Amino acid sequence: MEENTIVGLGELGRPHLDVDKSVWDLSNQVLLESLKRARDVDAAVVLHTESGTPKVMSELSDIASKANFSKKRLVKHYGGPQSIENPSEIVVSMISSSTNIEFASKTEFDFMLETDYLDDPKRPGAVMGPKTVPRKTFKAIENSILSDEQAYNIHTRIPNSVYRNFD
Repeated sequence: MEENTIVGLGELGRPHLDVDKSVWDLSNQVLLESLKRARDVDAAVVLHTESGTPKVMSELSDIASKANFSKKRLVKHYGGPQSIENPSEIVVSMISSSTNIEFASKTEFDFMLETDYLDDPKRPGAVMGPKTVPRKTFKAIENSILSDEQAYNIHTRIPNSVYRNFD
C-alpha cells in the first residue's frame, strides 16, 4: 500500500440520546460534510450511530446520497437484526453473536462480523475478544448456518469491496 493512502474514517456518527432539534440537525450536517470529504479522498466510512432500525438506515442512506457517497463503502458499526432487515444499501457490521449470525445469514444483504467492548453497566469490563469472530464463524459453518461461500464473502469479498482489495 502506498504511503499517505487513506483507507477509511471512523467512527462517524450521530447522538445516541435525545437532543434538541438544533443539535440533531447540526449532527446530520456534520455527517453530511464528513461523507463529502471521505468521498473526496476515496475513503470508506464506519458509522457509529443510534440503533439501526430500518428508518435510521434509510435516513443514513439519504445523507449518503446527498453527499454522493457510495453506500457500498459505508459501514453501519454495531448493526443488529433491525439494521439488516432493510439496510438501504449500507453494509452492516454485525456483532458476532450466534443469534446475529443466524439472522443475517438468512438475508440477502451483505454483512460483516465484528467484536466490540460491551457497554453493559451490569457487566463492567465485558469484552468480545478478537478470537470471537473466527470462533463464531467456524461454529456457524459446522452447524450449517453459514456456507463456505458466505464465510468467504463476510471475511474477504465484502471487506475488500468496502476497504479496497489489499492483495
